[in-house]
Amino acid sequence: SDRVSNSQQDTGGSTTQQEFSGSATLSWDSPATNADGTTLTDLVGYKVYYGTTSLGYTTAIDINDPNTTTHTIQNLSPGTYYFAVKAYDTSINESEYSSEVSKTINLINQMIEFL
Repeated sequence: SDRVSNSQQDTGGSTTQQEFSGSATLSWDSPATNADGTTLTDLVGYKVYYGTTSLGYTTAIDINDPNTTTHTIQNLSPGTYYFAVKAYDTSINESEYSSEVSKTINLINQMIEFL
């Protein structure tokens, strides 16, 4: 019987890859006083809040370390995100939200060449 051979050979070219996620790095100052003005002595950590609408936070990240004042959020889909941070103490009393900040994650097209 006859044999049929089907072989493909890569002859070079390029393709476009779309990156569907980004990241946002936040940093904040550690508070020194409680809401009533007394010295803050029992800070436990922070909660980073974020979402896709201003003041409409849908996700909270617990940072259980009072010495950590920066955090990177990975794998954010394209869009605009709004962020705020709260501090909390040993009694789980939370501060007011920090000032809100925002970041827009754009869809990135990357050209990948192959030989």
